[in-house]
Amino acid sequence: DLYLRSVREMPTNNEHRLQRIAMLEQVTRGAPAFAEAWASLAAHRAMLALELPYGERAALRASAVAAIERTLEIDPNNAPVWTTRYTLAD
Repeated sequence: DLYLRSVREMPTNNEHRLQRIAMLEQVTRGAPAFAEAWASLAAHRAMLALELPYGERAALRASAVAAIERTLEIDPNNAPVWTTRYTLAD
């Protein structure tokens, strides 16, 4: 299962994180109501955004926020996504 492969282990570098993001994007396209996949996608996008130089973060941060919002539409009580949301708080 693609979702399980995407969350099996923590990425060790940005290349691995980009691979996880691509996998999770595929999962969410195929299962748009799968809150855990959206939450994982948000977390990986957020963590990658924080690794980028400040001037390059905006687009990735915006896509992380969009994934957070989608997760909360599906499951407002999803605890991991609230942590990701806090991570991106200004």
